[in-house]
Amino acid sequence: MISAVVVIPEVEDMEDYAPLTTKAIQRETVDDVQVSSKLDLEERMQVNPVRRRHADVFSLKPRVTKVDYHEIKLISTTSLRMKPYPIPIRLVNTVKEIDNIEAPGIIRKSSSPYCSPIVIICNKDEGVRLCGNYWRVYAVTCVDAEPMNDQQDIFARIAN
Repeated sequence: MISAVVVIPEVEDMEDYAPLTTKAIQRETVDDVQVSSKLDLEERMQVNPVRRRHADVFSLKPRVTKVDYHEIKLISTTSLRMKPYPIPIRLVNTVKEIDNIEAPGIIRKSSSPYCSPIVIICNKDEGVRLCGNYWRVYAVTCVDAEPMNDQQDIFARIAN
């Protein structure tokens, strides 16, 4: 069985942001959150204490999530190990940034018998994304019996 937790959020527009590391500076605060003008004054006043209570959410600094672990059930007990892919020399320092999020405990080294290589994806804005190539793990993963709901259906129901 494999366990995983997502710890770093995706940011849609990376153009204005430095790489997400523990050295990243907080650029947005709770004061930058805009409350809809469709709310009347009393409703807007009710939102303010909620914004203040959850001020830590409005930060670019990565942190450890407080959700449970996700368990992946496998159909085979054979350990799967793949060799690492070569890393282009110009991206070696970028990959070493992983040490900056390992030190404060955001991620940790694995002691799993499973090993998948990282894949470096170059973004249009010249930034990079580190991804894992888990195709061998997917091949021995039990598929969930219940598929995820259709996103368009969910958005249609919550639109108004």
